Amino acid sequence: MYGVGREWRPGRDVDAIFIKFDQQLDTLWTTYFGGTDFDDLEFIRELPNGNLLLAGTTSSNDGDVWYGHTYSAQEICMVEVTTQGQIVKGKTFGGGNGSMIQDLDIGPDGMIYMAGMTNAADSDFTHPSFGFLNADVWFAKYDTAFNK
Repeated sequence: MYGVGREWRPGRDVDAIFIKFDQQLDTLWTTYFGGTDFDDLEFIRELPNGNLLLAGTTSSNDGDVWYGHTYSAQEICMVEVTTQGQIVKGKTFGGGNGSMIQDLDIGPDGMIYMAGMTNAADSDFTHPSFGFLNADVWFAKYDTAFNK
């Protein structure tokens, strides 16, 4: 059994946490992901290859969940890890003004389906904003190599 979330770590701000439990809910191991800003994992799903997909948000522009975005706003991050917590690959996406993931699923076709909210109208969300206070709903479909 696994768990994800966030934990404040002295000198590191808030990092994403990934925990493996045994059947008695005793912690077998804990690992952290993140950079020097706020990082949070909210979803965990099993991929067709047996690895795990972790997804959440990051405001860091460094560390091990940062994959090239330079915005200071909150971005969506997804990380494939082994069942022992080693990172296989990751991706961040979003745009200026922040974005959030609000649902994640692996379809019967093996594709990754996500939905969320964004205040961005640039980068990965190149559309005019028509939503409430410039916030829009977004949907995304990725393969397990993290390609759209």
